[in-house]
Amino acid sequence: MSSRPASLVGAYDATRAAALAGVPKNTVYHWARVGDLVPSVSAVREKLWSFADVVQLRMIYWLRHPELDADAARARVSMAAIRRAKERLATEGLELWQRIEGGDGYSPLIVSRSGELFLDSNAPEELSGQTTLGADFLDVLGPFTLTEHAGPHLVRPRPSLRIIPGRVAGQPHLKGSRLTTLAVAAMFDRGYSLDDIAHLYPDEDRGGIAEAVDLELQLGSVTRTAA
Repeated sequence: MSSRPASLVGAYDATRAAALAGVPKNTVYHWARVGDLVPSVSAVREKLWSFADVVQLRMIYWLRHPELDADAARARVSMAAIRRAKERLATEGLELWQRIEGGDGYSPLIVSRSGELFLDSNAPEELSGQTTLGADFLDVLGPFTLTEHAGPHLVRPRPSLRIIPGRVAGQPHLKGSRLTTLAVAAMFDRGYSLDDIAHLYPDEDRGGIAEAVDLELQLGSVTRTAA
């Protein structure tokens, strides 16, 4: 069994990392090339990003693109502040994912517009739970809609789906199983109907199968729409 932190288990190529993060793929490649965020699983061909890298991609994009917010006059966050946030995420944030191994835990991971990272119990009381964070704070694990490249929730992308870094290489999968949404999408793209797939996996709910296809439509891995 691997001794690596759960958030470093898994490997996403550039297309998958970008889709999950909700960040343009050319940005992901550019940051790898200039050293802003070098993929931690493999920095050479084939480049592979970890789950923690995906979280950092989202965080850095939000911090570096304040002009996309309503307050267009806000200055960019310095790279020094971003580096500090990355370092704290690397040293403190990794252990958070040990708490979601069952798939239902909640790991608050909130970044402020100044680059300050709030982790778990360190999060301000008014930011905890399900309250709206506002424009100056970002839940980096939540849905990410800063650009047209919207990223899903990185723990619960759909009600019946989970992303757990240490399970099935960190790929989205049906809750309580090892059936990945990519596997469902591949069958769907080969012409199987949702009912066909549900028949092949009688232990899985048809609604979960439909959610898997819907997620992969969002991530760009499915080319046809569900009936």
